[in-house]
Amino acid sequence: MEKGDKKNNDCYFYYYSTCMKGDKCPFRHEPQALGCELVCSFWQNGKCENDHCTLRHMELKKNRKAIPCYWEKQPTGCRKPYCAFLHTKTRDPTQDPGAIAIAANTMAIENSFRINPMAGVALTAGPEAALRQRYDQPLRMN
Repeated sequence: MEKGDKKNNDCYFYYYSTCMKGDKCPFRHEPQALGCELVCSFWQNGKCENDHCTLRHMELKKNRKAIPCYWEKQPTGCRKPYCAFLHTKTRDPTQDPGAIAIAANTMAIENSFRINPMAGVALTAGPEAALRQRYDQPLRMN
């Protein structure tokens, strides 16, 4: 899929609000990428072929982790387990079991980029390719 292909570009409303178009939306809705603020370097080069890429397929202009979450200060608090904005209060993941899996997946992705400096480089052969493929897979919680 190419960068210009709408189905390979993230839907802004799905990731930061609510997309009302659902399955009729021409843009990408990837649950594994919720809360992730790392842009896929393969997508940036028009070469991401992973239908379920856990990285973002949208140019991110703001560092949302530095912007305080508006909803955290509201009476009901922030209820998004994948919220990309800054939270000062400790969040209770037991209120939403999905929050643990999403947070673990995001941490694994971010750690893979710290551990593997070649994470943004396409490797097609050799032992490095197998290692790269392992990093591209979503974290599975059993």
